[in-house]
Amino acid sequence: MDLTKPSEIRELASQHGIVLTRLRGQHFLIDRGPLMSVADSADLKKTDTVLEVGPGFGTLTRELAARAGRVVAVELDKRFLPVLDETVGEFPNVRIIHGDILRLPPTCLPDRQATYSLPPDFKIVSNLPYGITSDFLWKTMAEWDPPPERLVLMLQREVGERLAAKPPRMNLLAVMAQTFGTVELIRRVPPGSYLPPPKVESAIILIIRHRKPFAEREAILRLAKIGFSSPRKKIAGTLGKGMKDALLRAGIDPNSRPETLSLEQWRALSQPGA
Repeated sequence: MDLTKPSEIRELASQHGIVLTRLRGQHFLIDRGPLMSVADSADLKKTDTVLEVGPGFGTLTRELAARAGRVVAVELDKRFLPVLDETVGEFPNVRIIHGDILRLPPTCLPDRQATYSLPPDFKIVSNLPYGITSDFLWKTMAEWDPPPERLVLMLQREVGERLAAKPPRMNLLAVMAQTFGTVELIRRVPPGSYLPPPKVESAIILIIRHRKPFAEREAILRLAKIGFSSPRKKIAGTLGKGMKDALLRAGIDPNSRPETLSLEQWRALSQPGA
């Protein structure tokens, strides 16, 4: 079975009454090159547990199952459940869960009559549905406990570039992701690599959690949310008049805009007594 062949995807869709459309933000990978890039970047071992979101027809799921110890695939669209039974049913290490990943904590994933908890240092490897990208990134890197050890994601190229941004193009998403871990844009993925093809380019992003938690992360994110609420305004005006002295003590020009601040400057600003 080669699910990178458009003919096989179309045949499966026809057999199960699935209409392939862009309206749901579902774009299915049909290019073996990006598929291998994603799987290789995950650096999977037989001791690893992988969370996949939106497995769809199971193209990536099959590759993950061949490399990892266990794959937990969460699919919201119930039309794909019988498809996955057909395409990945041969793998005893794959667990399919029907549900909304944005509503499911990692410690309480429903699994028929029981619940399943992801172990510490699990990995997330997914071709993310475009519609949940931002919410999913915040959930997994700012809220989940335990958090993933690494994420390998296919998502919109624009989002990937925002995640990996540096001054003077910093943004709130970049601050959140880069205080969580190291961020690397692995490669771009053209629209023709998907069925149906999206209207924009995609990218593969690798995020590896910092071994040592980023100091003052919560304080940094609180300040950054305020600072980026009006990204074109000067940072002193956005944070409030009372912060001008703190900015100067942190070595930051009060006339700077938030996108010009580095992570170290946000850290300095968040220090008690700054």
